[in-house]
Amino acid sequence: MLREIPHVRQDNVAVKRRWFQDDYFDLWTWQELGDGKTVAFQLCYDKRNDERALSWRRDHGFDHLRVLTGRATDDSAALLQGDAGVFPAVIVSRKLKVAGESLPADLKKFVFHKVKAYVKGIKELR
Repeated sequence: MLREIPHVRQDNVAVKRRWFQDDYFDLWTWQELGDGKTVAFQLCYDKRNDERALSWRRDHGFDHLRVLTGRATDDSAALLQGDAGVFPAVIVSRKLKVAGESLPADLKKFVFHKVKAYVKGIKELR
């Protein structure tokens, strides 16, 4: 189950950043302070094996990227790199359905809708 990590560093006074995690996922969201609308999210998955991220920004759309972590030192930041290959929609959707049960209802609905939209968009391109 995804659990919210408290006391996340806030870099933008107009947007609240939130972080939810479990063993398989890290979910970062950015929500406007006034109305709470989600303006971006990043769903990192398969953290222990081949970590990738599905990102969405209101002003940009989707990206599917590989996550490169600096495992050599504890303070190394993760980097996002180019094409992450095929998005494993069935696996991620099934795991997210279980893990996402603990998310706030509006956020859960939003993220699930966006993941489905991404998958549908890929199928339409074929």
